[in-house]
Amino acid sequence: MRTLTKVILILVLVYHYLPHLTLAQAPYTIWTKTFGGLYHDAGYSVQQTTYGGYIITATTQSFGSGGSDVWFIKTDDYGDTLC
Repeated sequence: MRTLTKVILILVLVYHYLPHLTLAQAPYTIWTKTFGGLYHDAGYSVQQTTYGGYIITATTQSFGSGGSDVWFIKTDDYGDTLC
C-alpha cells in the first residue's frame, strides 16, 4: 500500500509542476561538419579560437601512421579545415 501511495503522490506532483517547467531552447546551429574516416575516430576537446574558428583534439585510427594516433583539427569560422 505504501508503494501505491508514493506512486500517486509522484503522479500528482508531476501533474501539478509539469506545466510550469520550461525547457531550454536549442542552440542556433551555425554549421555542422563531420570529421573522420572509416575507422574509430573520437573527438575529446573543442575550443573556439580568437579568430572565430575552432581547434579540436581527437584520436584517429583512420589517418596517421597506424593504430591510434592523436589528431589535431583546426577550422575556420565556417568549419572548413585549415592546415
